Amino acid sequence: RNVFLDGEGRLWLDYCGLERLVNGIGVFQFDGYEFHPVEFFSPEKGRLERLTIMGMSAQGQLFGQAEEKEFFLLDPNSHEARLIAIPDSSFAGFSPKGVSEADGKAYLLGYTEAHTIQLFTVEEKGLKKELSLDYPNGLWGPGNDLPLLINEREAWFMGGTLPLFRWSRKSQSVRA
Repeated sequence: RNVFLDGEGRLWLDYCGLERLVNGIGVFQFDGYEFHPVEFFSPEKGRLERLTIMGMSAQGQLFGQAEEKEFFLLDPNSHEARLIAIPDSSFAGFSPKGVSEADGKAYLLGYTEAHTIQLFTVEEKGLKKELSLDYPNGLWGPGNDLPLLINEREAWFMGGTLPLFRWSRKSQSVRA
């Protein structure tokens, strides 16, 4: 399902993510010769279960989600995971859609039950909210996989195959 290449040239495969029905190992590391099942542990919670890898941080750590709303950064060498802070109560009802990378940063994009698109920067100390904006009900939601095109100047939020909003990162303005 999700495949990522780390700085050492190893592939990380997350074959079923949060949809896993039985708590088993769902993440594998491919070293060029064979697949190795990998378990993740955090000092806060012990073994992390039902996880999905969503992207890579600027520091080369794997970024993902465990259980419901627990996000983590994983050191691909030690397999130690660290849970990262959730910004605030506006994160309630948030459904993550995907992670995009631009200019050395990872961005988490999702939507809320209150019909807002939310964009966060994945940082070492936690998630930092970049943008929150309303979107027309029904134009964007669960059916879209990675509805974000982003670079150093702007981000395009997509609805299906059509652009909904363009956000200028420099002026912090949004155009429909």
